[in-house]
Amino acid sequence: MKFKSIFIIFNTIIVLSFLLIFFMPLFVLGVEYARSFWAQSWYLLILFLGVLSALDFYFIKNWKVFQYLESEDWKNLSDHLENRIIRQGKVSHQGITLLINSYLMQNRLDDVQVLAKHITEHHPRYLNKNAVSLGLPVLLRNKTDEIIHYYGQFISDSGDVSDPWILWNYSFGLLMKGERDQAKAHLRRAYQQAGRDAVLKLLSVYMLDSFRQDDPEVNTLVGDFLDWLTGRYSLEQWIEKTKKTRDNLQLFIIQRIVTEASRWAFEDQTGRIDEGASRE
Repeated sequence: MKFKSIFIIFNTIIVLSFLLIFFMPLFVLGVEYARSFWAQSWYLLILFLGVLSALDFYFIKNWKVFQYLESEDWKNLSDHLENRIIRQGKVSHQGITLLINSYLMQNRLDDVQVLAKHITEHHPRYLNKNAVSLGLPVLLRNKTDEIIHYYGQFISDSGDVSDPWILWNYSFGLLMKGERDQAKAHLRRAYQQAGRDAVLKLLSVYMLDSFRQDDPEVNTLVGDFLDWLTGRYSLEQWIEKTKKTRDNLQLFIIQRIVTEASRWAFEDQTGRIDEGASRE
């Protein structure tokens, strides 16, 4: 078992490293200096044992979770996490994410909604941080009004959100309904709040592309991002980068759109360069 081996090797390396450091004065400088060093540094032993115990406690506490993940046993993983979160009330952001992921791997979309209802009613402080993942069934059903209603509730009057993906999903619903002006405004906010999330920025400018002819500011925003993206990555490098960011559950759901947006970005930029060269 890989996880069990990693656990044993980790503990062995940590203990041996500490023993080497702790007893090095004895081997190098002699007994007298070693005694003085140990007398002054006894607290390091307590600190080491405390840190190692905390790490081992975490691994042992989540032993079953790691086992189920290693064997990709999604049924037992979801049963275990349901018992922990729903019945015992031991809620954490990591636990919610893992439970949603296990549901999606089993195509149990209705259970994600049951979880969302439970979190809303019993643990509302975890709702905002997990709003995007808990709303994935709404996104998958592709029902415009449901998408707008669900994600809209997490947007403040000033347009602030706990996760900028909320703005993108909300804008997606607005575009589907034909509310173009509102969609444009929220897409620009999604882009501005995306920070270092280049994938979200790409998807935002991809959806803003239809506004470029009528809005010079949007045209500049889209063009500047495409210049940055294609100047830093080749298409192959960018596709590889998007694969490494799939800790975001939504990217599994909209991978087709991510691929389309990626190809559009590089093809659009190539076309612009060719067009500029022909004019010269």
